[in-house]
Amino acid sequence: MVQPRQCRLATRSRGFLRQARRRAAGAGRSARRLSAAQADLAIFDRLAKSDPGNAERQRDLSVTYDSLALVYAKSRQMPTAREMLPASRAVVARMATQHPDAPEWKQELTRLDQLLAAFKN
Repeated sequence: MVQPRQCRLATRSRGFLRQARRRAAGAGRSARRLSAAQADLAIFDRLAKSDPGNAERQRDLSVTYDSLALVYAKSRQMPTAREMLPASRAVVARMATQHPDAPEWKQELTRLDQLLAAFKN
């Protein structure tokens, strides 16, 4: 006859195994997300450099830096995540200077400043 304590231990073991499998699957997804975001960065960086005045391309580059920061943060690589946000902010600051009448760049600067503050904590 199975003792109640053994049943609880068996249930915990199964739960632990399920969690370990989920973590392993999540790590695989994170690696694929990171790889895709890095590939996007290479593409959008090249496009943004080829046409520095193109606001859409600069926005794409900024969003890609943001995405990379979030992927790094989710994979618990906070120092690397923190490196991505100033790069994004630099792109947005440059566009806010070039287009002073466009409020969306100023709003984006404010959002990035808040995100930078959150990542420092």
